[in-house]
Amino acid sequence: SSAASDVYKRQIRQVHRQPAPAGFLVIVAHVQAGLAHRLDAIVERHEMGAVPAQRERRGADRYVREAARQHGDRKLPHRDGLRSAMKAALLTGYRSDLEISDLPDPDCPRDGVVLEVLACGICRSDWHVWVGADPDVSLPQVGGHEYCGVVRAMGADVTRWRVGDRVIAPFILACGGCADCQAGNQTICADQVVPGFTAPGAFAEQIAVPRADVNLTALPEGMDLSLIHI
Repeated sequence: SSAASDVYKRQIRQVHRQPAPAGFLVIVAHVQAGLAHRLDAIVERHEMGAVPAQRERRGADRYVREAARQHGDRKLPHRDGLRSAMKAALLTGYRSDLEISDLPDPDCPRDGVVLEVLACGICRSDWHVWVGADPDVSLPQVGGHEYCGVVRAMGADVTRWRVGDRVIAPFILACGGCADCQAGNQTICADQVVPGFTAPGAFAEQIAVPRADVNLTALPEGMDLSLIHI
């Protein structure tokens, strides 16, 4: 309804006024404004044929782009490249509000990197996690798998990337060595890692990404941060 939409916009604006690190404001804006509940309602209404889902999504995307434009260029304070703790949106109970929590910085995998999250989208798969529909998820968990970021630390076995590189990752982090991966079918890799499901995701200031050489892709130079996660 129009009234509900106005409340949603006011909540987004209130979150925008609060200082936050790079990229994380985009996540908090969704979480604190109750987007999970909003998506639940959108899906229900769409299935009933009441409202075209595409029109609803365009409205939500508009507020995401605005949050990214206002806050996406902020930088995190670092000590020796990484900080000792980070903020993350933690799911501690199904169909409950996410908790903005202080968590330890992620350890850097030997074959991976630690990214400072620039942006992270919200997917219908995140809704599956939130309602408890995926058996691979154990609580508490940090969701988020549509992300990009800046390399802040790299493991000893990483050869393709350097600190400062801006990269994006796929939903599924494949092993790169099995027969399926070699055939180009990484999405059915039997040894896959899935952030937000089997590993901590990107609704956080930082994320550890294993198998970096196999899975990461460089972001185009000069790409607008407001477009990266869409």
